[in-house]
Amino acid sequence: MSETQSIDNLFNLSRAEKLLQAGKLEDARMLVERFLAKTPGDLGALYQLGRIELRSQRFAEAAEHFAALAAAVPEDPNYLSGLGETLMYTGRIEQAIPVLLKTLELNPRDNWAKTNLGLAFMKHADYRVAATLLEEVLAKHPAYANDVHANLASTYLALGELREAIEHARTAIRMQCSDLAYMEQTLGFLVYANDGGIDEASRHFRRALKLDPTSGEAFFHFASIKKYREPDGEMMEWVEQQLKGDMPSARRAYFHFGLGKIHDDLKQWELAFQHYRRANLVGKRAIDFTGTVILAKRTRKLFTRRFLERHTGLGSETEQPIFILGMPRSGSTLIEQILTSHPQVVTAGEMPVLPRLSEKLCLESAGKKPVFPDCFKNLDRTMADAIASQYLEALGQYGEGAVRIVDKLPGNLFFIGLIDLIFPKAHIIHTVRNPLDTSLSCFFQPFREAPWSYDLAWIGQYYRLNEDMIAHWRSVLPKSRILDVQYETLIEDTASEAKRIIAHCGLEWDDDCLDFHRAKRAVSTASLWQVRQPVYTSSKQRWIHYAPYISELVRALGPCARPYFNEIQAHGGKVEKSFFRLASWNRLSG
Repeated sequence: MSETQSIDNLFNLSRAEKLLQAGKLEDARMLVERFLAKTPGDLGALYQLGRIELRSQRFAEAAEHFAALAAAVPEDPNYLSGLGETLMYTGRIEQAIPVLLKTLELNPRDNWAKTNLGLAFMKHADYRVAATLLEEVLAKHPAYANDVHANLASTYLALGELREAIEHARTAIRMQCSDLAYMEQTLGFLVYANDGGIDEASRHFRRALKLDPTSGEAFFHFASIKKYREPDGEMMEWVEQQLKGDMPSARRAYFHFGLGKIHDDLKQWELAFQHYRRANLVGKRAIDFTGTVILAKRTRKLFTRRFLERHTGLGSETEQPIFILGMPRSGSTLIEQILTSHPQVVTAGEMPVLPRLSEKLCLESAGKKPVFPDCFKNLDRTMADAIASQYLEALGQYGEGAVRIVDKLPGNLFFIGLIDLIFPKAHIIHTVRNPLDTSLSCFFQPFREAPWSYDLAWIGQYYRLNEDMIAHWRSVLPKSRILDVQYETLIEDTASEAKRIIAHCGLEWDDDCLDFHRAKRAVSTASLWQVRQPVYTSSKQRWIHYAPYISELVRALGPCARPYFNEIQAHGGKVEKSFFRLASWNRLSG
């Protein structure tokens, strides 16, 4: 290459850097790729291309470039920082954390890497560690930390520390964080969760929609926090106009979920169902139940009564964990609110730690792709201690010194056998609700982490899998080990049921447990409206309004729907003759 060509190439790289800083990413990419075509493997150009891909949110491509750079120069903190960030954004958190830790070891003053490490710990559900790292960044650069405040708002929300979350959200907005619409939405959520302030929360949701008219999630929250007794014609017309334009499918789904809720409030059942169906069709993606069915079958095969008895005595003696599990939308949040109104109880929410630790231990013990539960066939005290200590460490971030801490991850239903062995004195509560109400309530909510909830037939199948599993646990564990709480009984006789729940958890009764709707703590999106109200009964037998539209659900529920066939027909629903043949107990999971 001549000297003139070399100078020309360097000039193009310099121009690419200016274009990158100006946000003209496609132009920058074109110049860098042109340079690499003439000078393959140039590390400086590869680094620049990795940064361009990162800014373009093409995380997989960026990860490839940074991986090549880190392999070429393993001790370069810039290359490692980029690699750690891209690993985090591609969901490879277990790999991202050590890479970012190594980056900070080489360059302790890299606050960008420290910020990304904080975000990685957030995604890992290590919220206390994340908060510490982000607060350190904030202390060093308070004038340039608008997005750090935004991330701290999300972190403290996850920890249930609402006042701190609100303070950081307000500061992020005041400092003009990069996504103002999302932060206004977050602040609205926080304000309502903290004290039930509908007017103030509504103002923030409206501001979010003004900043970003495609913010379907803000509209969904706006619709969720109040009861509509008459149509809001202006708002409805505005939403219909937005739906005529282009927007990402996830945002469109949120708008339809919100409209469904409004029409449900107005008792316009057919219109409501049309919007709920549209919302789910937009968000629906293909799923395969095979893996879940195999998991259920393997779990029942391993965790027999004999296996559990043979491994008794391995676990921790702590009584701290309370596991609330079962189908989503079957009363877990109401039970959580009753429990956490007790002065000795705090909540960790839906903490995904136990499944993650089990998978990690399986991987380490098997040395190959993790397979739960087979890797626990030879469970010993070392394995039990490893899971117990790491789980309790994660649980402890939500309430140091708390007597009881709630974990309400519904999927822990598949881990009851492991819970019984690791924490033999933990308290297990299983939520039960009318299968039609449970299923429709799932269908009416945007559960991004539950792809099975976007189709009524899938919901029915998933419900039956849950029934299979709880039936197994009841057959292999002592009757007193799991407390079943029927949602309908809970809302009809809250005082008696609340006392039964508190007693099951080994606590003295406290009258505050009946004032749960006044307490200030984080709540889930799906239950945002309900937990700021006294116990209400309008959710009982809600399915009867939708009976004409649920034949595919009834078919999928099979034997679980059999007791309701006559009622379904009485309320305009179809129960074909073939349904009666299907309504025998044909276990889905073998």
